[in-house]
Amino acid sequence: MKKKFACSVLYLGGVFSLVANTWTGAAGDRLWLNADNWDDFELPSGDVRLDAGTTEVPIVFGAVEEPLTLTSLSIAGGAESVGVLRMDEGAAMKIGTTLQIGSIGNGVFLLNGGSITVQKPIQIGGSADSQGLFHLVSGTVLSSNNLEIAASGTSTYRQEGGSVVFADGAGQTHITEMGEKAGAIGRFFVSGGTFNSSGTAFHLYAGRAGRAEIEISGDAQVLFSRQLRAAEQEGSTCKIDVLDQSKLSFSRESYIGISGTAELNFQSDVSLSRGFVLGHKETGVGRIDAKAVTISCTSGDSAEIKASIVGNEGHGELLIRGTTIKLAKKGFWIRANESGYGMLRGYGSIENSGKTADLPARILLVNGYVIADGYSEPNDLVFNNSFCCVSNSIENTTDYGWYAQAGGRLVLPTQTVPAGACAINWGEDPTDEEIDLVNSVRVTFGEDSTGGTLQGMLVATDRDDLPQALPAGDCLSVWSFTESDTLIPEQIEFVLPPEKASGKLLSIRLYNSQTGGWDALPVVAQSGNRIAVQTASLGTFAGFALESGTVMIFR
Repeated sequence: MKKKFACSVLYLGGVFSLVANTWTGAAGDRLWLNADNWDDFELPSGDVRLDAGTTEVPIVFGAVEEPLTLTSLSIAGGAESVGVLRMDEGAAMKIGTTLQIGSIGNGVFLLNGGSITVQKPIQIGGSADSQGLFHLVSGTVLSSNNLEIAASGTSTYRQEGGSVVFADGAGQTHITEMGEKAGAIGRFFVSGGTFNSSGTAFHLYAGRAGRAEIEISGDAQVLFSRQLRAAEQEGSTCKIDVLDQSKLSFSRESYIGISGTAELNFQSDVSLSRGFVLGHKETGVGRIDAKAVTISCTSGDSAEIKASIVGNEGHGELLIRGTTIKLAKKGFWIRANESGYGMLRGYGSIENSGKTADLPARILLVNGYVIADGYSEPNDLVFNNSFCCVSNSIENTTDYGWYAQAGGRLVLPTQTVPAGACAINWGEDPTDEEIDLVNSVRVTFGEDSTGGTLQGMLVATDRDDLPQALPAGDCLSVWSFTESDTLIPEQIEFVLPPEKASGKLLSIRLYNSQTGGWDALPVVAQSGNRIAVQTASLGTFAGFALESGTVMIFR
């Protein structure tokens, strides 16, 4: 048989390898198992390269009795090449080092049944002008190394079914990486089957310097055993959508918008097991928009983060609609640092299952915005009683604080009030004698107070279940306090929204259930957007801001 010897050199993942088997397609039937399609007229082994010129007709690899064993496989390794490989049912391949798809040219790997095992990285897309596609319709993929998508080019991983398992690699750290360099675009779409990296230390780097687009949909299940690091460098972007009945899980910390911009849309349950950080560094922007789902952060302690944070040093936004966020032994922080911006908006529940002794892990730290937004329906934003207290660590000089709008109602944890003279802060650090968060409240109790428990809520002024329609006027805020025993207050101080209250006359009214009206309370002091009033009872309060000279009649 006539022989040909190739002496070209192929660069594979930093290692130079002798190319001994190159596709020629001379037979014209596009069949891998036809030896006449290879440059040495023998079925390939060792290092194999598929450069198919400009044609996109697939090379077809069919059923075999024993898996084909190769050292490496490069699909479209030439600058002008397009390579397409299709593995059908019964096909089986083992690659001892690297699988490259579109390393320089454009490459497609279609797994339509069969199985492939890869010991070194699966690399999709290499150079700036290359495009690569790994398309799993059915079959199995087993790897013990990295999945690298779009190191410099534009590349896609698409899975409609089958099973992908990253196993072995004990003691090693591996990654799935998308959009490694600036300008690179990496796409990861899973609409069925399972993608499981639980067998090894596997991180997801989504948009390290370029762009990452991720969509999990259908009944797909995707599991990473380590961190999510989304939009790692300044200028990078990451978008993640979790839709339908799919599942996405990370077993370690999730950093969303490290120095770039990351947006996550959850319409199916997710597990961010050891907590999340939105807007990690100063240039980072992280957003989560979650609708009617559960976000579970239930693995307990973390060596890296002690709380789930909305706005660390950067910009963080958490938008929820009917969402439950479950925390275990972790605090929940809104705006952790002065350089940060943090906002929680919507309705749902924030639950903390930490034990009583885990004090730091049960703190609700708020230095930013918490907005109970009902989206025009009577919906509640509830923090459960496992949070030991509300705290804030940054002096507020602007409009940060608590808000309720569009039918929303904010419910904070029930507080224990000791007997006798004391002061209790609602929506503020317990030790702060000068409250400053917007719509926070400080209640001073007298010597005759018997103690008990105090439940406080901030209620949107347009909510239908207020005890009676509010009187005409510029009502800024409504609070409702209920008690378990006889608590006898002497004075209550309120902090109203500064943009509407400053420079105006402030008034606090208490709803009188016997008369069905709102009684004006004697003002003890007013300063800017703060007002302190006298009252010997608790109930539903409304705060008003009046222009000087305005006359209001309450009935």
